[in-house]
Amino acid sequence: SMLACAPIGIFMGVLMMSGSGVYLAPLFLMPLLLARYSFKLYLNSKRNYYVMIRTLTAAIEAKYQYTEGHSRRVELYAGKIAAQLKFSAEQIDQVRMAAMLHDIGKIGVGDMILTKTGALTQEEFVKIREHPVIGLHILREVNFPSEVKEAILHHHERYDGKGYPDGTKGDEVSMFAYVLGVADAFDAMTSDRPYRAGMPLEQALEEIRKGSGKQFHPTVAQAFLDLMAREGEAVMNSVRQDAQKELVALE
Repeated sequence: SMLACAPIGIFMGVLMMSGSGVYLAPLFLMPLLLARYSFKLYLNSKRNYYVMIRTLTAAIEAKYQYTEGHSRRVELYAGKIAAQLKFSAEQIDQVRMAAMLHDIGKIGVGDMILTKTGALTQEEFVKIREHPVIGLHILREVNFPSEVKEAILHHHERYDGKGYPDGTKGDEVSMFAYVLGVADAFDAMTSDRPYRAGMPLEQALEEIRKGSGKQFHPTVAQAFLDLMAREGEAVMNSVRQDAQKELVALE
């Protein structure tokens, strides 16, 4: 911002030193002020858009105590992984958007299945595996980038092709989806569920390490492991605190 303003300031100074500069300066400033106002409206619109989506996902998750705050935590983990992978600012925003909405399809899965404390039957397992497709169907008319929708559809695909819903593998799946896969799996492993307690940090990281090249894209898995090796529990604590603060704010 400062670098962009410097040439404008120099130009205004030169303009004011000219004979008619006093009269020309306001004419020059008017389009700049209009552009600034338009950009401010854009930022406000983007912020309202984000808050609307967060409120939607929080409302869905509030139905099931064990998932409350999950999408926010996945969003934060995914954003950190994307930054570790040197994604552009726009790509990081898209990854975070996909992470926020990755489980929206679970609204089409029965409550009895989502809250079941025992093992799922084969029929129930098939039903819950439909949630990425349901999520894509819900968002079909929303003007999201194709990369966001693809990541939502494929966040349960595996690097070895044994995931769902399409059984795609390797480079057939986007890096966005693989980032979501690691973030989603890590938060699921370290969070309490009705049927088990969350794993300790080191055990969850070992699962990510063992799944590299199988469930997880090796580059994405290594990026997450490097991040956690550098920041460790500080990452978990900050993610959980941020997610909790947002839940309180949305209430």
